Parts: sequence; C-alpha cells; structure tokens
Amino acid sequence: MDKIQILEKQAIDAAFSNQWEKAIKINKQILTLDKNNLEAILRLGFAYFQLQEFKQAKKIYQHGLKIQPNNPVIIKYLEKI
Repeated sequence: MDKIQILEKQAIDAAFSNQWEKAIKINKQILTLDKNNLEAILRLGFAYFQLQEFKQAKKIYQHGLKIQPNNPVIIKYLEKI
C-alpha cells in the first residue's frame, strides 16, 4: 500500500466519523502528493461543505471541474453552494 492509499483510507475513516477537520488535513496531504487527485478533491470539497465553509468548498470544486468538467457530483455541490 503506497502513501496515498494509506492517506485515502485515513481520510475516508475521518469522514465516516464526522471528523471533518481531520478529513480536510488528510485530503490536503494527498493533494500535495497528487494535486489532481479527483477523489481527494471531492472528499475535501465535501468536508468543507459539511463545515459550511462554502467559499473553500467552491474553490476546491472549481479546481475539480478543471480536471473533470462534467463531474455530476461537483456540479451538484456547486449548485447547492
């Protein structure tokens, strides 16, 4: 298991435990290793959304749209914001 896979598991565990600050920290670590990791972008945007940090969520989701312009999850959350 590589470093990103380990961090992904930790990020998912943090989200399932509603530990959004921890999830944000871990997903940011993933993005420092792979700035275009779409799954980390989705998780990070969702964590910000859960904390009602909509400005940050929007910024992250807009980055995700550059990678995958028609991603339905990103579009859905941008509409909610």
